[in-house]
Amino acid sequence: MASQKFKKAWSPTLLDVSVDRKVEQKANASLPAHLLLRLAAMLWYGINVLHREIAVRLIPALGRGRYSSRENGRYAREFVERMGGMWVIMARLASQRTDLLGVDFCRELAATRDHTTPLSRSLITQVIDEELRKRKTSIDEVFSELDERPLETRTFCQYHKGILKANGRAVVVRVRPPGAVERAKVDSAQLSFFIGLLERASYQLHLRWRDLLFEVKKAAEDQLDARAEETELRRIGKILRRRRIYIPRVYRRYTSERLMISEFIDGVSIKDVVVAQREDKERVHQWMELNKINPRRVARRLLNAHLELLFEHNLFYTELLPSNIFLLRNNRLALVTLNTVETLEGSVLRKYRLRYRALMARDYTKVCDTFLAMGPPLPRKDLSTMRSAVIRSLRAWETRTYVRTAPYEEKSLSAAMLRLSVCSGQFGLPATWTLTRLHFAERILDQSMEILHPGLNWTKALLEYDRMAQVRTILNATIKNIGKRTQNLSELVQANKQLAENFEFDADYLRGRLMSFGGTVGRAAKIAGRVVTMLSRVLMAVVAFEVYTYATDADHQVQASEAGPIGRAVKALPMQGWWSWIIIGGGLFFVWLLLRGLNRKLSAEEIRPVGSR
Repeated sequence: MASQKFKKAWSPTLLDVSVDRKVEQKANASLPAHLLLRLAAMLWYGINVLHREIAVRLIPALGRGRYSSRENGRYAREFVERMGGMWVIMARLASQRTDLLGVDFCRELAATRDHTTPLSRSLITQVIDEELRKRKTSIDEVFSELDERPLETRTFCQYHKGILKANGRAVVVRVRPPGAVERAKVDSAQLSFFIGLLERASYQLHLRWRDLLFEVKKAAEDQLDARAEETELRRIGKILRRRRIYIPRVYRRYTSERLMISEFIDGVSIKDVVVAQREDKERVHQWMELNKINPRRVARRLLNAHLELLFEHNLFYTELLPSNIFLLRNNRLALVTLNTVETLEGSVLRKYRLRYRALMARDYTKVCDTFLAMGPPLPRKDLSTMRSAVIRSLRAWETRTYVRTAPYEEKSLSAAMLRLSVCSGQFGLPATWTLTRLHFAERILDQSMEILHPGLNWTKALLEYDRMAQVRTILNATIKNIGKRTQNLSELVQANKQLAENFEFDADYLRGRLMSFGGTVGRAAKIAGRVVTMLSRVLMAVVAFEVYTYATDADHQVQASEAGPIGRAVKALPMQGWWSWIIIGGGLFFVWLLLRGLNRKLSAEEIRPVGSR
């Protein structure tokens, strides 16, 4: 059985990396939570964005240079990094919507980092001591050393390295700075105001801005409380132990809402390997042979661990960066993450699992159905064209997976999910943000997978995982129900899964007919809306002509038969002053508003009620 404690024999030999590394772009320190400063920054950013849009419209050549999509994304990233906090979370989630914002723009947003000015050591030690005293101990009794310089600083947490006095082990101390909760409330209020402006302006309402704000708030709440992450890390450690993946120990007795202490692991990360490969590939190859590390095997182990955590235990790391994955001897791994662990809603996870199984079975129609079922209520329109586009796009993706020399970003699983989003955006379907954090996590994981195994065939890898998952299901059921019959258990499991899928998706024909009917009704409403628009314009023209006829009669003595119906009606009114014209104008304006409202109702796309398909 795998060890619960980290062994020194797992540590690989040192891989010397030159100090002259490629200088990373530093993130801008976020602004303090001062309302006027942040509102001024928002106003200045809005003015600059408007200036860029006007400049590109007047001089299109600027859109390919100074004000290109990439440069606009870089400017947006710098603004978000200065705002910090929940703004960074929103930018990272929005970076997954390349179908809406463009590849270059989203690539810059994905590089957004949360960085703020480090707090003084006295404030950090004060928080640590307050939390430890609640457990009848103190900072002097727990730590023999606590580094003044933080390992990493973020808006809602700060990380320091320390040494425990009891056993002399190095640990990572995660502390929530004072005022973090108030900062989150300020960010939430500002984002709500900003999104409210977008909704009042009716700007891209199909993007469902409120759903994005909900995901941002949930992610911020998870970062503010360390207790949930402590429980999830302990579960992950037990699950991945048999996969020879080590999760640093978390000291439960010291964990609270504002404090978490975990084991410090020092070793060679995948990022260190990339830097060393730029300097000397042969030296890195010799280092891997010496420590018995097979990059392809490590990649498959990492992928299977991610899939098992997600589909079998409803857990996934939000930011498993190459710098947080350590390579150990004999193809072992250590996952050292400074971010939170997330979960999905049960119904969402079940549908997402069905999408994976349909993708493995190459049933791309069912893939499209699961994608639509997981999203918000759909407008009543014929989706057969969208299904055909999804099938063609996923077939092209499948072809790319078998080409070893194809770029990894074109054949990864994230690329297949992106193709679904692109097709959805092209047909004007409402955006869904439910899985955005999961897609962001998978994109981060792709960075390590591309380094370790750029020629990975995702279709085969998914099939291999599915076979092993079925074996684990049978073994677990057999062990837990040893007194019951286990014969034909595999067929029973498959039958249950197939039955569930039939309930979900075997009504394709009926849904298609209903969608066609809904599309017909929608087209009839649009035609009626156009007729109303035409009639209203004709009516306004007639009114204008009649008023002109009445006004141009100098003596206003034209006969009633020659003035027309509206002229006779106007002549019959007691025209005793300017207020009479105000009444007439108000009446005409009221009629115009009625016709305009009727036209909007007829032209608007009908939205299905929640829960319908």
